[in-house]
Amino acid sequence: MKHPIFALFFALVIINNAIPHGLSKRSTEFYPCSLDGPQTLPLNVTMSPDPMVSGQDTTFIISGTAKTDTTIKASVAIYIYTNTSSVGSYEDRLCNVNKSCPMKDAAFKFPYTIKPESLPADYYIAAWIQTKIYQYCAKTHQLSSK
Repeated sequence: MKHPIFALFFALVIINNAIPHGLSKRSTEFYPCSLDGPQTLPLNVTMSPDPMVSGQDTTFIISGTAKTDTTIKASVAIYIYTNTSSVGSYEDRLCNVNKSCPMKDAAFKFPYTIKPESLPADYYIAAWIQTKIYQYCAKTHQLSSK
């Protein structure tokens, strides 16, 4: 071969394309909501499948630490929205979803499954728990269904 540098470059390109990239599939990150006040507490949220798929079940694993005992009137919600409108609102009583309810001033973790019918090209997700005193919240940056 007259030009070994080209053969080396070609081999590196083939090897690079054969190795899976860590950046090609990132999990959706949820961040604490930026609501003022000591009554707003963060949630930890993951979802599967990630990303969500229109017309398919998506299970959110919601966890955090309860500040005080919750009551049966507490609610859990997943909101899907765009910059201009709400796309989907999935709400239920917390005790219907979380079998260790009411939560007693301790760590909690439970699944919540929704079925988004139609996702727009760009959207956000917020997970929310509302109790009598506290609100727990986590949200995403803008996501894309493309």
